[in-house]
Amino acid sequence: TIGGFLTAGQEAAIVVEGFFTNEGTYELSVLCPSRSSDPPSPQPSQELSNEPSPDFGGPIRSFAAGVLACDTSVVGNTTGLLDLTGNPSGDQIWYFTADVAGNYSATTCSPLTTYDTLLRAFVVESYDPITMEIVLGDELGENDDQGSFCPFSSLTSELGGPLEVGEYAILVEGFFDSEGFYELFLTCPDTLDFSRPPTAEPSVSAAPTVFGLCAVGILNEEESVCCAASCGTCGGCGCELLGDGVYSGPDYCCPSAIAENGVDCTLSSDVGCLLGPYVPGGFGSKCNV
Repeated sequence: TIGGFLTAGQEAAIVVEGFFTNEGTYELSVLCPSRSSDPPSPQPSQELSNEPSPDFGGPIRSFAAGVLACDTSVVGNTTGLLDLTGNPSGDQIWYFTADVAGNYSATTCSPLTTYDTLLRAFVVESYDPITMEIVLGDELGENDDQGSFCPFSSLTSELGGPLEVGEYAILVEGFFDSEGFYELFLTCPDTLDFSRPPTAEPSVSAAPTVFGLCAVGILNEEESVCCAASCGTCGGCGCELLGDGVYSGPDYCCPSAIAENGVDCTLSSDVGCLLGPYVPGGFGSKCNV
């Protein structure tokens, strides 16, 4: 999904291509603004910012589904819920506090997410922890699709960036009228430390509960390299034959090849990347470790 602000009479074109060498049949839909005497608002950026982007007609008053804690996940369902803002789909709000200034990240990248999600981040004007009544202020950013960064689905969402100390909320909705089940993770600044790999035990079948770098991948024995979950193991003899689809071969399954590529893990959904200095070992010098 791509979107933005166009002026009247401006000519534009859409180029459709595939990831790497992918080709095939597709359907392309174009949604246009309704004719109105009021000019449309610019499309918010997918990066969080402390500068407010245009809102949708004033503060949003509703009730939070719950509280997001750092480095954990929650499971929700937007089916049949009220449309509070944005697209004509059910919305669900999660409250969280930024106790320290730094980079925060929220994502629905999970095998439990079953539909095309869209995330929005807001400043919270007020929140009652007893009734869970919440008033949302300025919108800070939005994101629809992660593209190829999520190994489970390209239709999940990730939104991240720097936040000051304060109260915030993540609103989960769908692209257009999409609704369904989702898993939402929140990553806080202390787990975005490149020198410290996540403490969760890696899982091949699902994202771990503790959510940091390599949250959807598999660590090598030295916990310095993040391989794709589809590899089944990170390194070892024959690792160049492991994986599935795009996430296969030495660039995603062999630590030495990943180290040679020199790509650092920066997002919680990154795979085929480095968490720290690479030190070969564990499987023997004759294997691609």
